[in-house]
Amino acid sequence: MSDQLPRFYYVANRMFRLALPLGRVRVTVVGRENVPLEGALLMTSNHQSNLDPPLIGGFLPRDVVMMSKAENFEGNALLRWVVVNYGAFPVRRGEGDVGAIRRALQVLKEGRALYVAPEGTRSRNGIMQEPQPGVALLALRSGAPILPIGISGIEHFAHRIGRWQPIPVTITVGRPYRLVSPTRKPDRATLLAMSDAIMDRIALLLPERHRGRFGQSGETPQFIEELDTNQLAAGEQADDQDLIL
Repeated sequence: MSDQLPRFYYVANRMFRLALPLGRVRVTVVGRENVPLEGALLMTSNHQSNLDPPLIGGFLPRDVVMMSKAENFEGNALLRWVVVNYGAFPVRRGEGDVGAIRRALQVLKEGRALYVAPEGTRSRNGIMQEPQPGVALLALRSGAPILPIGISGIEHFAHRIGRWQPIPVTITVGRPYRLVSPTRKPDRATLLAMSDAIMDRIALLLPERHRGRFGQSGETPQFIEELDTNQLAAGEQADDQDLIL
C-alpha cells in the first residue's frame, strides 16, 4: 500500500471545505494541537453522519486512511468510485473480518493514520451506540496511540440543510493515549471492556446529550496509558497468528 493517498482524497477534501459554508455549515475544531503529525495513529470518533470521515480528513492535519463498511463498495457505482478513490478499504461489520484487520494493521505498521468508528454504524438518534471489539484489537496488536475525537452538530445536517438553517459543527480532539492489556491474549470480555474505555474517551469530548451510557465516571481504567509527546512512537506489531476475533 502506497503512503500517498489517491489524488481524489486531497481534491475532495478541499472541495468539501469550500462547499460547507455554502450550506451554512460552520466547522470549529478544538484541540487540533493534540493531533500527532507523524507516526502510527488510530483515530476514533462517534459516528452520526456519512460526513464524519470527510470532516476528519478535511479538517485535521493528517492524511487519514479510512475503514468503511463493505456495503459502500458493493452497491451504488458512484458511491463505490468515491470511497475507493478516497483511499478507503472495506470491512464487513460483525463478521470478524480478518482481512480488514490485517490491512488496518499494515496501515499502522507503515506509520500512517487510520480512522475507525468504534460503533461500526451511524447512530440514528445522535446517542452513542455499543462499540465493536475490533478497534480495541487493532490498538493492542499495533501498539498505536489512539486519538479520541468527538463530532457534534453534524446530526442536524439532513434536517437543516433543506431549510437553509445554520449548522454549527464542532470537532473536538482529545489527547492521545495507548491501550494496554493485563494479559497477552485478552478474552472477548476484556476486549469489550477496553472498547468501552475507548468510547468513554470519545464521550468526554461530546455534549452530554450524545453520550448515552459512556463517559459517566470520568475515571481512567487500568488499561489506559496516558501519553506525552515523547511516547508517540508506535509499539511493536503483533504477528497475525495472534489475532483474536
